[in-house]
Formats: sequence, structure tokens, C-alpha cells
Amino acid sequence: MKCEKCGNEYLSQSYFATPTVCNDCFNKLSEEEKQQLISQAYANYPIDQYAYRIGFGRRLAAYLIDWAFVNLLFVIAFFATGLYDEFKGYFYDMSDLMAFFIELAAEYFGSSAKQSIFLDKKEQLNKQAEALKEDQKRETQEKRDQDHGHRFGIC
Repeated sequence: MKCEKCGNEYLSQSYFATPTVCNDCFNKLSEEEKQQLISQAYANYPIDQYAYRIGFGRRLAAYLIDWAFVNLLFVIAFFATGLYDEFKGYFYDMSDLMAFFIELAAEYFGSSAKQSIFLDKKEQLNKQAEALKEDQKRETQEKRDQDHGHRFGIC
């Protein structure tokens, strides 16, 4: 690839700021010349929002097709190597796994814990909440009493 400003040869497009001008020559140009080169080089590039959305849809569709193709190859390889027969029991017998997760959820998210550490922590948190409520009531009463004293000049 050859720069049209300095005539130097480069191995790849990564050395170029525009398709025809290298990075070194581009950095030496004035701002007006840079803008002119960029506008000429990318004049046919669709920038409007509809073209961008269409491009996104095409990229998404290509990704989904690639994903489906890779999974199809994976399934073919799975059957061809005999791994399907080895793992068949794991795919069809999910009841043990489901029972484990249900028991786990019941233990940790249920209202009655099976281990005393959870009950102790719950009791401790309840005591802290009650203490905070009592402190708030006491502070409110003190403010009322203080406010009552100011109103009647008892300070």
C-alpha cells in the first residue's frame, strides 16, 4: 500500500489515517485539509440512523446464524463420538438436581431456617430494629418536651 502524499510503501491499512494518506502525512496536514480528506474518503459511508439499524440487524442475524451453525456442529460431534449415550442419563434425570435446588431455596429463603445461626442472626436483627424504634420514640418525645418548654418559656 502506497501513500499518495509521501510515496512510502506500507504493509497494511493500519498505517493509514485515510485509505490513501498515511498517519505521518495526515498529522502534518492542517485541520481543513484533514476534514477535506476525511469527507472525501468516507463520502459513501452510510451514517443515517436507518442504515445503522439495518446494519445492526444484519450483524445480529449473522451472529444468530453462526451460533446455530456452531451448535449444530457441536450436536453432530456429540452424537458421532458417542458422548450422547454417556450423558443421556444426566439430561433426562433432572429430578435430583431440581429437588436439591428446591431444598436449598427453602433453607435459605424460607421463613423458618433449619440451622440455629440463621435464627440467632434473625433474633439479633429484630432486637436491633426494636432498639432503633425505641430510640426514635425517645428522641421524638424529647423534642416534644423541649418544644413544649420553649412555647411556654420554661427553658
